[in-house]
Formats: sequence, C-alpha cells, structure tokens
Amino acid sequence: MATVFHSQGVGKPIIVEDLLAKHGSYKVGRWCKPSFLPDRCDFCPLGDIKPAVGFVVEDGWRHGFCEEHQQAAQYLMA
Repeated sequence: MATVFHSQGVGKPIIVEDLLAKHGSYKVGRWCKPSFLPDRCDFCPLGDIKPAVGFVVEDGWRHGFCEEHQQAAQYLMA
C-alpha cells in the first residue's frame, strides 16, 4: 500500500499510518480499507471535498460519497 501524507499547515508531512497508530480506528478521509470508514467524498474535486454520508466498496476499498455524488457512487457499484 502507498504511504499517504498530508500537511498540518507547517510544511511538514505527517504519515497517516503514524496517526492511526496514535489515535486508533476512526474515520480517515476519502477512501480506506475496512475497518476504517471514509469521512470525505471520493467523488468531489480536490478543491471542494464535502463530508461523506455513506460509502461504496470496490476491490476491497471503501470510497466515501456525499449527498451530491450518491448517484455517481451507485454507478460505481453497477
């Protein structure tokens, strides 16, 4: 699996695996593997990512979707 980084505004990347080890199982972003739950929409453009209201599963990955992109998520499942 690829190592995923994000910034906390200080220009220093944080390894997501380290955050999970520190804080435990919680919602983790746009897509994830079980038992984690995505808390952001994987279908929104990067500039305007909305909170997820549900998720779909593809190839073992959970992809979050917002209310606006629920139909696109259902298409992914078809």
